[in-house]
Amino acid sequence: MALSLLGLPSEVLQHIAFFTTLASLLGPPKELINCMLTCRTLYDVLAPKPGSELYHLIFAHKFDITAPQYRLGADIVREHAHEEMRRRFLAIQVFKSRVRAQAVQPARLGNGPLHSGGSDSPSMDLMEALWIAYVMVEDADTSQKNVKQLLRAGLPAFLDRYLRERLYVAYNSNSEGAAASDDQKPWPVIDETTSLAIALAWTLASQVVLRSESGKSRQEMIDLLAPIVFSARYSICRTPRTNFTLGLDPDPSDHGRLNDNSSASEFPKATFPPTDIAYFGTVHRKARVPSATIFATLLYFARTEISNSMIAMPHGHVMCRTREEANAAGQKGPSQEDVIHFARYCGTKFADFPGIDIGILSSTMSGSPDVVLCHPSAYKLGTLSGRWHGSSLMPDVRPECFRDHDQVKKPLYITLEEHYTCDPAAALPITTNARGLLNAWLPEDLEGVQTPQGLSFSFSNGGHVHNTVYETFQPGSNIAHLMRGKKLVDVIITGRTDDQYVAAWGGPSKVLGRVRLHDGLVTLYRFNQELGPKQDEQVLQGYVTSSQNLVGRIPSNLMVDNDRPYEGVFSLSRNHTQLVEYANVKEWIREFWFDAHGSSLALYHIRIGDWPLNRLEASLGMWIYWFVLNMGDYSPNSIYTTEEPQNVLKAMALGAHLYNLTSTPWTQFSPSDHKSSKASLYSHEVNVNPPPLATPAILSYLALNNKNRLMLIPPSDAVCQASTEWDSEWNRCVGDSKGNSFKPGSMEGVWQGYFTYTDFTGYAMLLGGAPPAIIQGSAVGRHQHTWKLREHYLLGAEATDTDSGVDLEIDDAPLRAGDPLRSYFPTGSQLTEHRDGVTVHDTQTERVYQYQRPSALSGGLHVRDIIITGEGHSAWGQFNLVGRIRPGDGLISVAKDYVDGDRGKWLYRGYLVGDVSGNLSGRWRDTLSPVNSAGYEGCFFMSRRR
Repeated sequence: MALSLLGLPSEVLQHIAFFTTLASLLGPPKELINCMLTCRTLYDVLAPKPGSELYHLIFAHKFDITAPQYRLGADIVREHAHEEMRRRFLAIQVFKSRVRAQAVQPARLGNGPLHSGGSDSPSMDLMEALWIAYVMVEDADTSQKNVKQLLRAGLPAFLDRYLRERLYVAYNSNSEGAAASDDQKPWPVIDETTSLAIALAWTLASQVVLRSESGKSRQEMIDLLAPIVFSARYSICRTPRTNFTLGLDPDPSDHGRLNDNSSASEFPKATFPPTDIAYFGTVHRKARVPSATIFATLLYFARTEISNSMIAMPHGHVMCRTREEANAAGQKGPSQEDVIHFARYCGTKFADFPGIDIGILSSTMSGSPDVVLCHPSAYKLGTLSGRWHGSSLMPDVRPECFRDHDQVKKPLYITLEEHYTCDPAAALPITTNARGLLNAWLPEDLEGVQTPQGLSFSFSNGGHVHNTVYETFQPGSNIAHLMRGKKLVDVIITGRTDDQYVAAWGGPSKVLGRVRLHDGLVTLYRFNQELGPKQDEQVLQGYVTSSQNLVGRIPSNLMVDNDRPYEGVFSLSRNHTQLVEYANVKEWIREFWFDAHGSSLALYHIRIGDWPLNRLEASLGMWIYWFVLNMGDYSPNSIYTTEEPQNVLKAMALGAHLYNLTSTPWTQFSPSDHKSSKASLYSHEVNVNPPPLATPAILSYLALNNKNRLMLIPPSDAVCQASTEWDSEWNRCVGDSKGNSFKPGSMEGVWQGYFTYTDFTGYAMLLGGAPPAIIQGSAVGRHQHTWKLREHYLLGAEATDTDSGVDLEIDDAPLRAGDPLRSYFPTGSQLTEHRDGVTVHDTQTERVYQYQRPSALSGGLHVRDIIITGEGHSAWGQFNLVGRIRPGDGLISVAKDYVDGDRGKWLYRGYLVGDVSGNLSGRWRDTLSPVNSAGYEGCFFMSRRR
């Protein structure tokens, strides 16, 4: 009897339909629509329904789902996935229809069709579509599915033309009405729609896109953005920047306070109270309209830098070739070297591909229904410490029109330190007089002296001198541990401009500042102490964006009289490019490893039949190589010789018998010794021990041999990372024994990657003392594999530092260490997984341990031990996984047991390198060789499914 497709269970039909949609990532699920149009039965089975698992899976395939699930929970996301997918593709259709309208009827500035999409325009207004797009951008995950959907729809092209249309009318009137007073000129109207369009224009911009503009088109947009960028009428702050203590949510009807520079009713608004939007499906949330001024400033700087705006040079200045020559000649002003450095390395920073810059960092995602989305986050300690460089633009005091702006561009170089207190009684008073903002809200007679305890401040108040001490933040500190049980009360900024930059460009050399904690507004007061407190001063006020740009305004000293209609602007970027570009560390580290005369001596030793040296310098060099590795620097068609980078790395990646994976013996679950050496970090002595070179060597080797698959993403090619991305690596360096080298929850989910293997005979020769040429010349096989992992926690009371003599309760003691070849599980122990976690029975001690799933985490308890369970598959078949995390350094040890017993059991050991963009990398080995003997080994890597 013939079987009918329609006779299959609905679950099977939905499963088939889902797999048809996997063929295409971008665009609507056309394959599903085709299936639905086949017949009434299939339509009824596949039609969208609330809570449909089919539409939830399709949504997760088409869009980034992590952020909505974090905010709302998996159940709500599943319930509304079908409706949200409909809304998103309808918004995309809005953009596509308007782009088509532009193509049919090309627009002149001020006379275009982009405000309506024509008669066939989808039934969604533009503002709703832009809100959907902006939320998609802010919710984008590492896979960037949301952004790819918007780019496919041609959104950047639409936004560019739309903004030219919207901003042209006011600009044209400004240019032609020079005789009118400032208040009579029609200024650009910054409404929700325009704010969203400007914000999206920056988030979807890139160096490549902006450089592809014609010079005329680029200058047009620069002129259109200028009124918003320079006019004091358009505030960068939602709450008055002159007020240090105002809460984040004043009365929304009090528009005069929302724009602190705007006393006249005809001044256009630049900031808005939260508005109600449909966040996900029919779930509504309040959302903050993004700052048009901040994003417009970023777009303005990026375009002017591409246009190579001229730097103002002293009249008649003759430049020396280098700074050293200028100093020797006693010559002030820039040298050729200074000008070249500024032109190359002081640009506004785009987020690293495929990252995006969402502007001012939003507050932490929350499950609260009352949370306001896109809200400026409270200031995070460590945000400002370090070197910053960029430029400032100062307009003419009163230009007749924005075409006539005589902008003076000057470089900015500052090095900043943060000093903080968690004691309200120790906080410095807030200056609220007319000069409060111009002195960063600090006492005018404030003096600071560095002490072993921190920075000691003194100031006078009521005729008495007061003293207080702020702790100095040390970059690299574990902020979560530092602030445990404390609340940040105040942050003071000190800094300087190095002598070489003052000699080249002039300007103030000292920096004093303060941070408005509730929204992260940074105010920096620059001055020259030797000239007196009120001479040659400058105030910088702005926000740090997600791509590490510090961008904002330079208020006029006359601002308190509201006399100056225009302000300067500045843009600074963190000094990562100093290391990567100016110091040419990528070229240097490549020579270090792969040049015949490189300091690592790797090629020298390979040529004489020896292995590259495994020493401290090599470990540091290999980690630096991995951190700055850029796949575009290596040709995929390079000739494969023993001296190619891939083959040099191959020797160290596969030479497991010589290049250990761990600093301490992997056979010990709780190693007692931790070798370290002294190093100076920001003038403080610390004990460090760089992790061995094996892990970065494996990552680099596999990345260079996997260039066309893009599964393994080096840090230089990954999403723009926060400083916390490498916390675990830092904690391993300093020998952190408190379990901070692994973050609970890091291994949850689905991972993909591959493992490599060599022929057994060749590997046996290595163990017998063969030179590296044997492994370099041997073929390396590889198989892809997929892991689905779950973490289970043994929870205990919070550890304390007291010496009360009270022993730890026996119930809090973790499972004892066992056989290293069985992922440290005691021999004979029995593990049973159930819905709520894992039960482990130690048959030798007769103790039973209950390990719980992540949902059981609660206050007052902390994780004492972590067990990993899971399953997976590769070309060799299906397998089960069970493992344990070594508490001291976060070493992940997982036993892999094939369901088909003929494939044997294997042990995988490695580290998760990185956090959000992390890769699990290490080595596998056989479990038949004795634990203290070298076994048959290969390497592997895993990355989160994207």
